[in-house]
Amino acid sequence: MNESNSPWTPFAEHAQRARQIDHDLRTPLGTIASALALMEAAPDDTVLRAEALQVIARQVGRITGVAEQLRRHVDQLENACQLEPREASAN
Repeated sequence: MNESNSPWTPFAEHAQRARQIDHDLRTPLGTIASALALMEAAPDDTVLRAEALQVIARQVGRITGVAEQLRRHVDQLENACQLEPREASAN
């Protein structure tokens, strides 16, 4: 049995997607944390705070996009579970 025919292949694909989602969330969260730290370090610098707020707004948009991708992925998984019989139960 080659790797692509393994019963574990779908799980590996989901694990890979989960790793990508983890990365896609951590990157903007790290950027948001840095922007907040800058705002805290310079509470009276209105220009810096305005720029940091713009950064935060962009990163929230990125996170929203990832959440939408995740929702679509979950919808696909739910549909697949409803439409396809489980291989394990056939054995």
